[in-house]
Amino acid sequence: MLMENPLVCLKRAILLSGAELRGGCMRVIYFFILALTACNTTQPYLLADKQADASAKSRPAPETRQPSTSDLINRLRKDPHLSVQQLNDNNTILVQMRSGDSFQSDSAFPTQILMEVLDYVVKVLNDSGDKYEIKVVGHSDRVGSEQANLLVSEKRALSVALYLLNKGVDRKRVSYEGKGSQEPITDNNSQEGRDVNRRVDLLIRLLYNRTAPNWNCSYPDNCS
Repeated sequence: MLMENPLVCLKRAILLSGAELRGGCMRVIYFFILALTACNTTQPYLLADKQADASAKSRPAPETRQPSTSDLINRLRKDPHLSVQQLNDNNTILVQMRSGDSFQSDSAFPTQILMEVLDYVVKVLNDSGDKYEIKVVGHSDRVGSEQANLLVSEKRALSVALYLLNKGVDRKRVSYEGKGSQEPITDNNSQEGRDVNRRVDLLIRLLYNRTAPNWNCSYPDNCS
């Protein structure tokens, strides 16, 4: 979960923005502001949070229902850039970016197309009315060392997680990790395949009578 103190957030903002120096000043500024904005939204001890928690405790528990994934999957599939499938625990959806336009090589800076796709995902989730948690999983192609690929995949996952936070997704329901080049979805021997493998996947779990993320699963096949 993205719940860090201000110094850690500032350090992460500097590292993330510095990683994009080759992309020019605008990318550095973008990442620095994005990360700092997320810091402001990820403080765990905000007064508003305490007041909301106290208010929630004083109210009777609302009627709960088992969330359904079918409508959510159908809506997400309307975006041509997305591949959407339901995993075997029924409440978890794997959303993969199938477009080759998510990231440039060796960059964690999301393209305009990726940001528009993420905006659509957030809108669909918010319109559904269901509570959910998101795990952002970053990936890379196989160009370069595996250590470098793991690092860039983690930065991609972080940049997307920060973007989601800035779009209003609850910080308590977002986590991220990088997988390097170990889980390609197409051949890395062509430029087109490498473009597609530079991506992020979203594991979206609908919640039923739960208040915190609980990823007791082996990505992406054994969530239960």
